[in-house]
Amino acid sequence: MAVAVACILWFAVIMYSVFGGADYGAGFWDLFAGGTRRGDRPRGLIDHAMAPVWEANNVWLIFAAIVCWTAFSQAFGSIMKTLFIPIILAGVGIVVRGAGFAFRKIAQKAGRKRALTAAFGISSLITPFMLGAALGGIASGRVPPGNEQGSLWSSWLNSTSIAVGIFGVLISAFIAATFLIADADRYYDDVMVGYFRTRAFVIGLFAGIAAVVGLFVLRDDAPYIYHGLLHEGLPFVIASGVFGLTTLGALWRQFGGTRVRLLAVATVVSVLLGWGVAQYPYILPTRLTIDQAAAPGSVLLWLVIAFIIGAVLVGPALLMLLVLDQRSRLDEGAETAATQARHRVVIVGGGFGGLFATKALAMAPVDVTLVDRHNYHLFQPLLYQVSTGILSEGQIGPALRDVTRNTRNCRVELAEVTGFDLDTRTVHAINPVGKQMEISYDSLIVAAGGRTSYFGNDQFERFAPGMKTIDDALELRRRIFGAFELAEMEADPEEKRRWLTFVVVGAGPTGCELAGQIRELAERSLRHNFKTIDPSTAKVILVDGGEKPLASFGENLSAKGRKELEHMGVQLRMGLRATDVDFSGLEVKTPHGTERIHAHTVIWAAGVAASPLAKMLGDVSGAEVDRAGRVAVLPDCTLPGHPEVFAIGDMMSLDHLPGVAEVAMQQGLFAGRTIRRRLQGGGDKTVTFKYVDLGSMATIGRFRAVVEFKRIRLSGFAGWVMWLAVHLVFLTGFRNRLGALFRWSGALLGRHREERAFTVRRASAGDDSYGSVLPTRSDQQRN
Repeated sequence: MAVAVACILWFAVIMYSVFGGADYGAGFWDLFAGGTRRGDRPRGLIDHAMAPVWEANNVWLIFAAIVCWTAFSQAFGSIMKTLFIPIILAGVGIVVRGAGFAFRKIAQKAGRKRALTAAFGISSLITPFMLGAALGGIASGRVPPGNEQGSLWSSWLNSTSIAVGIFGVLISAFIAATFLIADADRYYDDVMVGYFRTRAFVIGLFAGIAAVVGLFVLRDDAPYIYHGLLHEGLPFVIASGVFGLTTLGALWRQFGGTRVRLLAVATVVSVLLGWGVAQYPYILPTRLTIDQAAAPGSVLLWLVIAFIIGAVLVGPALLMLLVLDQRSRLDEGAETAATQARHRVVIVGGGFGGLFATKALAMAPVDVTLVDRHNYHLFQPLLYQVSTGILSEGQIGPALRDVTRNTRNCRVELAEVTGFDLDTRTVHAINPVGKQMEISYDSLIVAAGGRTSYFGNDQFERFAPGMKTIDDALELRRRIFGAFELAEMEADPEEKRRWLTFVVVGAGPTGCELAGQIRELAERSLRHNFKTIDPSTAKVILVDGGEKPLASFGENLSAKGRKELEHMGVQLRMGLRATDVDFSGLEVKTPHGTERIHAHTVIWAAGVAASPLAKMLGDVSGAEVDRAGRVAVLPDCTLPGHPEVFAIGDMMSLDHLPGVAEVAMQQGLFAGRTIRRRLQGGGDKTVTFKYVDLGSMATIGRFRAVVEFKRIRLSGFAGWVMWLAVHLVFLTGFRNRLGALFRWSGALLGRHREERAFTVRRASAGDDSYGSVLPTRSDQQRN
């Protein structure tokens, strides 16, 4: 029982070291942030980020003190009798830093504010040093048990105490910097992420050097602890070194703030676990064991019971405090200046670009209005799986209101944008019941995405639908599954063959994925479902005007993709250009003339055009619009002459960027950060958008995919595993990820596809909710 309580005590010490260390380290960076002007921004982040840590850390200090004096009163008395000077100095530091932190926020005079800031920073150095010095005095055996009092000065002014005190200051600064990186990353503040990443790396190096030097100090001054660290505690010492080096590597490679913070916490926890194992079984090394210092068994039992009750009651409260802070709910109800109007941001489009822009502005002092003609955020790369019955539309299209439910400054409007007035800064829109709307803005982000391009042959759409929306995917599901149903009822062999022939136009990632899935559907899922046809005899033809499929993936992966498709039974017809489409099939132009491919199901996956809103922006701003309908933007993604208007994603033209989701995501974050930077007074310097190419991937079929990621090129099962991981990460919502994983398991490991139901009513433009209320061309001419 005594050992169990000692573990509880050490758990409290570890928790205080992590959260209290982050708190003290924040004061360290506050002290060295510079003058009022230069240090204002990092201090602002420190004030906001450290609030929940400040609220929680002293709980662990008080808890550790109570456990120590209740369960190990003899050791507690000896420690207080010998080390009361550093402990009192640490206590004074806690009071001074708390007062400085609280009162500097309300100080009116600059001189008083500077004095309080200095008091907060200096005491943030003194407190962890004194606590470390006291721990060093205990570890080096300078605290005698019982009524004997050790030296008031040499007990904490010795080589071990000084080494541990310095290490405590450095490791506190290190863990605080990683906490601040994570919070700056959460606020999408790139400047502060870089600021604290550099400092975390440097201070981490110094902390590592201090740890190595400290081992040599312990060898001479605290041999028992030194021996324990190199024997019983060696696994934890090695773990701390591995975690520490990994943290530095993550900082160097600019990994995400959350991962860096977790690695830093793991480093500190490993150090303290190693220390605890090295000191066992002594509470005062070589003089007083845990069992000798322990209180009666009944007292220890009640302490364990109290700890369990406290964990049940206080643990969730502390967790809720952290969650509320991460969601910026702690300041709800706070009064804002009535005379200060908030910056209004209108975001058009709830796709990847619009959603990531909303996230980037979640913590900013702005009011965001997100306008979309649909009520969902579409994960477009998985539309083909809705078409082929693997996933439901809800799994790839969660409601925008649900996705943004924790973004307090965002309001969602269901409406179709009909125009822009850049002079009055107004967006014109109409809702599904015909109500005209005018939405004013201070900054505008248009991320309306793209649509299927038929390269000037829009009449093809009737017989060869594309795949850009949920309506398109459901229409394709109706046609694909309906073709098998009609083939089952058809008596004419030629007509039956036409129903069992599927032509996919376009051999890019979408076309290859769809062609592969139709073959998987026919070969596996529908095999025993029909009486008069064999679905596995269905013919899938992939047509493209280029020389090879997946041409953007390079020669090697393109060849592997071709091999996989042919192995599945997909017929590749390269070098063909579609010239006509009707109910009977597709007419193509070949190098030798024309040819007709007989099929009742033709799917268009060959081209992308910008949303009509791109041309609207070009007309009202004078910006150029290319043949694909994309509006040309400046290097900072704004329209010429209108720095407050951003056009991002598939609808803009800049440096020949590809029309992929990753471009829209990065531009959405960039636009949101640019608005934040302007509001923070950093709008004088124009920052250009720099796209980071994260590669491309396409799944060909069951456990087959091709992946290109920088210099890494994968295919087959290894590529499929990487494809699976990436798509699970980018799906919105835990339930959707879990549901998709179950559906993929059923379809890939088994043969089952749950989403095979389709409606007999065609999802077409004539059924569009906005089609009945938007003015027609004749109405506009009449007016």
